[in-house]
Amino acid sequence: FFERASPSEQESRRAEGTATLGPGAWRSERAISEGSFAMAASTSGATTTKPYDTKYKYTTIKEAYDKIRSGEVSVDYVNLYCVVLDCSTVRTTSGTDRIRNIKVADSTTAEMGYDEGVELLCFCHPDQLEKMPQPDKEGDIVRLHRVKVNEYNGKPQLVGKVCQPFKYPFHYLLYHRDLRPELEAAPNWEFKPYQSSSNNHSWDEERDPDRLRAARALSRSLGGGGHAVAPAGGTPPPPSVVKGEGDEEVLTIGSLHELAKGRKFGLTCRVLYVLDSGAKDNITFAVWDGTDVKDHVVSHREPNDEDLWDSFPECKKAFQDDRVEAESKALACLMEQDRPELYYGTALYVRVPHQHREKVLAINPAAGDTWVRFEGLRVVWCLGQAQALYTGESSWRAVDPTPCADGKIAQMVEAARRRAALNVVSTRIPGLVAEDGRHVRLSGSHPPASPTSTKHPGVPYRTLRQVRAMEGLGKVDKHHVCARIIGFQPDEHNQFCKPMKLKGGGRGHVFRLTIRIEDSTGDLDVELFGKDAERVLGQEACDLTRDQDALDRVSERLNHLMGFKEEDGEDVSVWLELCIYNWHSDKARPYEGCKYRVFDTFFLKKE
Repeated sequence: FFERASPSEQESRRAEGTATLGPGAWRSERAISEGSFAMAASTSGATTTKPYDTKYKYTTIKEAYDKIRSGEVSVDYVNLYCVVLDCSTVRTTSGTDRIRNIKVADSTTAEMGYDEGVELLCFCHPDQLEKMPQPDKEGDIVRLHRVKVNEYNGKPQLVGKVCQPFKYPFHYLLYHRDLRPELEAAPNWEFKPYQSSSNNHSWDEERDPDRLRAARALSRSLGGGGHAVAPAGGTPPPPSVVKGEGDEEVLTIGSLHELAKGRKFGLTCRVLYVLDSGAKDNITFAVWDGTDVKDHVVSHREPNDEDLWDSFPECKKAFQDDRVEAESKALACLMEQDRPELYYGTALYVRVPHQHREKVLAINPAAGDTWVRFEGLRVVWCLGQAQALYTGESSWRAVDPTPCADGKIAQMVEAARRRAALNVVSTRIPGLVAEDGRHVRLSGSHPPASPTSTKHPGVPYRTLRQVRAMEGLGKVDKHHVCARIIGFQPDEHNQFCKPMKLKGGGRGHVFRLTIRIEDSTGDLDVELFGKDAERVLGQEACDLTRDQDALDRVSERLNHLMGFKEEDGEDVSVWLELCIYNWHSDKARPYEGCKYRVFDTFFLKKE
């Protein structure tokens, strides 16, 4: 899943890698206000710069990158006018420098297929941090001189090292896109940069005004922009204000599927429980808002998140691409609360690497009804499971869930309670609730899209979270569930049948395999055994290593149950109605020794 890299390559990636961007670095206040800037426009100083007339040749990102792709040059140093789309906070590199990532675009980046912009890496010595570019707002204009253009991971990349003596010294100017009416009377205000890497800068009176106006026109054509965002350490505004690669307002966990992997989002949620081994271990919070994340087709969940992990190496080292396995002991806390709605809806796992654990230790789900607002999380999909990464750019704050403080939370909780009362175990199951609002089980039926049914159609369903939470009771119990098959063991279909000694003597075979089922609340490993397996798989037990026809029938049935189609078809999500029961192999350890098996379930023949 991850490309292996030598130590030298890893060091190079850390120094030149792509960092994800966010709104936490935008400038909302400046040392000199725009009003005082206008009054000081005719004088020189640390903020204003003195122009001199020198003619420079400007190009586009595409033209520079085409020269690299064609092999004409390996790197190029060019002059550009660009629009600022986003920026990151200032971070420390593996050396002594500081780095900031800025997403920029020009008139050619969309044509190149980079609607989200191209990465500009700005390096600066810690003694010169005041010279690090600090964009004020999305959509502002940056003029770059002698910026290095190269190729990284098959994409164009811009690199500038501020205030460092090189053969090709890098310089920049930052201009506002939108001019305030009260400042337009200042002489040549539209051509005054609000930040510069030097006290003097060139200005071609004949051509630069038109270049700057064209860049501003491009910025306005891109839409959005003009939003000031708090600097690092401040209080971010509502994420819905920020567009592009910034925070995306995610009202519910159920809308996560609308975000591309790695996108940043904010979320208001209840903390159900925490998985923490203590000391220097990572922390994982299970958070909830009563909604269901969209199920993903099993065979399609192989995302390539390498760029994301490289941006946050602490997360890559801590988590990589593994799923989070809910601990039954942690789920047991739900049994102590008289809150049936907490069994419904997806538990999103917010994963915090140990480097950031001190920032979140104050989150205490044991305190009761704990609600928080997360900012700057990153969405990832790990083998079909939705997760969120808490990075160095993330933050959180406590939220008062009482109706008088936050009516939206009260609405979410009430919606979840209605779901629980109606026994809607997942809003993603087609036909679970009929058009008249009646649950299918009330009519003694099964979900119409399910290829299986049970002998107990009127029995209420349980979510897998509820099933897991009940393990601590230490009792044998039966459960009616709706779930999808997302995996199985053994890996080879011809190993599903095991040889066994028959009661009347002689040898025979019996089905014995484990399927992993999943609903919107979690997953569970369940055994398919004996006659129950035969009814589900549509084949009598035999030696599948020798009977190819039987093996083909079993494989075809399993592919159907998992939603796998032929090469010319599209895989789909298939929900199954199942009956399962549990027993405890070790009653002294009810959580560790709880086993599950399918029973009273059969495949529906096609009409």
